[in-house]
Amino acid sequence: MRRVEAAACSFWLCTSEPATVTVTLYPGVRMANNPGAPFAASPPTELRKFGERLYLGVVTVELGGANGGAPLTPGAIYSYDVSINGRTLTDEGLLEDQNPTGLPRRFALGYVSGRLPSFVTPAPTLDGLRIAHASCRKSNGDGPDALAWLDDWTDEHFSNLDGERIQQLFLTGDQIYADDVAACLLPMLNALGIELLGREERVVVDGVSDSLVRVNATSLPALRRRKLVRDVARFSSTECDNHLIGFGEFAAMYLAAWSPHVWREIPGGEALLDQLFRPLSDGVPPALCALLTDWEGCHGGREGTSAWREARGAEVLAERERVIAWRNSVGRVARLLANVPTYMIWDDHEITDDWNLNQRWRNRVYRTALGKEIVRNGAMAYALFQAWGNDPAAFATQGPNRDFLDDTARFLATEGLDDDGRREGANVIDRLDRALGMASGAPNTQVRWHYQVPGPRHLVVVLDTRTRRKFTGQGIAPPALIDSGEQLPKSPLVDGRELLIVVSPPPVIGPFVLESLGAPLFQTVGDFLYGGEHAAIRAERLCEPGGHVTGVEGADAEGWGANEPAREELLQRLAGFRRAIVLSGDVHYAYTMTVDVWIGNDPNGARVVQLTSSPARNNFLSIVEAVLRRHALLERYQAIDVPERLAWKGKASIVLPEGAQIKPGRRARMRRAPALVPAAGWPAGTTIDEPPDWRWRARLVRDERPESQLPAWAQRPQLSPEDELVVEKPATHLRAYRAIAARHQACALGGGYRQLRQMVFATNVGVLALNGSLFNNSPTPRNGNELGI
Repeated sequence: MRRVEAAACSFWLCTSEPATVTVTLYPGVRMANNPGAPFAASPPTELRKFGERLYLGVVTVELGGANGGAPLTPGAIYSYDVSINGRTLTDEGLLEDQNPTGLPRRFALGYVSGRLPSFVTPAPTLDGLRIAHASCRKSNGDGPDALAWLDDWTDEHFSNLDGERIQQLFLTGDQIYADDVAACLLPMLNALGIELLGREERVVVDGVSDSLVRVNATSLPALRRRKLVRDVARFSSTECDNHLIGFGEFAAMYLAAWSPHVWREIPGGEALLDQLFRPLSDGVPPALCALLTDWEGCHGGREGTSAWREARGAEVLAERERVIAWRNSVGRVARLLANVPTYMIWDDHEITDDWNLNQRWRNRVYRTALGKEIVRNGAMAYALFQAWGNDPAAFATQGPNRDFLDDTARFLATEGLDDDGRREGANVIDRLDRALGMASGAPNTQVRWHYQVPGPRHLVVVLDTRTRRKFTGQGIAPPALIDSGEQLPKSPLVDGRELLIVVSPPPVIGPFVLESLGAPLFQTVGDFLYGGEHAAIRAERLCEPGGHVTGVEGADAEGWGANEPAREELLQRLAGFRRAIVLSGDVHYAYTMTVDVWIGNDPNGARVVQLTSSPARNNFLSIVEAVLRRHALLERYQAIDVPERLAWKGKASIVLPEGAQIKPGRRARMRRAPALVPAAGWPAGTTIDEPPDWRWRARLVRDERPESQLPAWAQRPQLSPEDELVVEKPATHLRAYRAIAARHQACALGGGYRQLRQMVFATNVGVLALNGSLFNNSPTPRNGNELGI
């Protein structure tokens, strides 16, 4: 299920054979054997060929207006059946559970045998709106797959009698991880990619001039791609031993993430180790051998394969167990995506870690042939598997989006020719690169990945924060993530809509204990390690090609907080709507924040609510969570810190009393344009000449419900009455202390309880239900002429 509006609903399909598809809608919940009269149907639509066994398309049912019939009713359930070459979902066996041996379980798409899948349209009022969002779902990550929990939710509320069924699902980035791929998974993806295309791809690798390099398990084996990716493509990913390279591998990764039907058995134990830990084939050209990770050299020469196997084998087998756990959830995720209108936007890992981080990264990577090959292949896969269904009309009408689909089909067909034939497709490659912003060209030739989704009472604006960045200089300066005038609508909302929802993959604002303290510290440490390492000779790092990355790359210094002027511009734009919600992911922990913004002397502030859900399956660094949870000072700072900022378009109009001293950093902030300074911590007697042009206050929201109102699994163990400490009875003290210590230990070490009231580090998915509480009781702003002393 993809885009749903009152006058149209779209369905994304992928088949292994040529297919003509028709989708038929029915009102309400329906069984396949007696669905009743149809509500509407799509015209027969032929899926488009992108490989010998790769046919893709978006099928749209158009309603109302010139198409006749009634539009979809807000808040209503509609079931649907799909005819593929005349065969229905029943004929294809998709409405029955199947449990093949050694492969993911396949679930009936209607949740019970013989029932059609269905969806719910957005509610007619804001209080009836139910939206889910998630991000960062990694195949080899730790923890459960949070999207499978959302499948449970859909099953529980399928008939929507309580109004709790999800109406829109936003996947806010890192739907796949192209860089961090499990060693056990890459051989399956490579073989599947070859099967999808009907041939082995070839890619240009800098330094291998005699021929194009085949993307197969012999030339580009698992566990040996790090040196190629770091030193040849010049990427900055540090987890890239098995980086996806060919288009077929990217396509296979998407299918493995969403479909149980494409999986093959993954060997385990010694069979897996035999497959992965082996010397390079004699058929690999010497020039290419020199560009692959030399594990034998790392472990003592030509006979080092066994030592390499001994050193990494246990890690590979443990990683396989995590992949199998992810694989076992794929059938449920497929069922979820067939029953909830789903919208997507990419972040960096769909291509590679730190993609388009800064101008230095772009200059370094886009000067290499291999770097551009990988980015191009990943972007073509993103267009087919994610972007097309977000806004089908943009890919159906004349313009850069449709041209990109056409050129993708031409490129994949040309790539199957011999070397000379492929090089004749240079014009197609050039157009693709210009459309992706990798080569210079007119702005109107670039693909538009951002889009909007209107609802009855809300408007969702999905931002592309990866390919429309504005860079300053040629170095590491953090970019402005968007041109706000291009991607955001003008305020206020029109057509009766009351609420703006913005999807920004990186959060607009985050907890200051991490954003203002943790990230700069991490960046400084990274720069220290990078500088010390590069005083040595890079070529000596056989076991870790590429070495450490810079602090900017390691700390991902590219979010909204890294470029304050760009964030301030965005907050001002959002303030014009009075109420706005931002849905984000990216950071591998979840939280809610409110930001109250006042423009000029207007006493009526606006409120922006930041909702962050991450990860669906990729836990945050355990050391960071441990420090936050066990350091009393950080816990206290996190709980009470309420950042307030005053801002002027030019320099700050603040007058310090004679002889007063402030820190150099604060003085520097006063002199910037725009000037953004804290509202507190000024010397006594400090005054303001001109009131600030805008100001804001942020607050990290805490779940304040009494413990008795939390779900049973989230409640801490309770002390029994006989374990209570009675001060007047010394005989009870030791027993009570023991009981209290035991409870504390159970909470700290037990897997069932985690601190979830403020920042959630467990895998998670967010569900949004509007009851007004986050928009009510907006605090009164501090007087514009007062500073916190």
